[in-house]
Amino acid sequence: MLGEIAVLGKILDRVVPQKTARAAAEKALRSAAADPKKSSELQGLIEQLKINQVEAAHKSAFVAGWRPATGWICAVGLGYNVLLAPIISFVAGIPVPSADPGVLYPVLLGMLGLTGARSVEKMKGVSREK
Repeated sequence: MLGEIAVLGKILDRVVPQKTARAAAEKALRSAAADPKKSSELQGLIEQLKINQVEAAHKSAFVAGWRPATGWICAVGLGYNVLLAPIISFVAGIPVPSADPGVLYPVLLGMLGLTGARSVEKMKGVSREK
């Protein structure tokens, strides 16, 4: 567990450039590692990150491509809800069913948040390219 904390500390160095904020984040990370309940949650997150890394490097599109597929499904659903359904309804004069935004938007906004975080990393120059 201490090895993973050291790795997360290195990540904090790259992501949080302010020394005071980085020190506070590292202190919170170490206290979470010391608390048995939070430590198991932290270990679960670390294990999930390892799985994600292996999954993303897989050669099969069915393994590595499920995230992009989810993004495209959300984009198509949003395009249908915002553009196609209203236009078809207006032209045809009949109500047209639409996708459930209660399911669509949380997934889409979560993915956009991850993309936004990646864009910030690239702008700060801390991203690692393959």
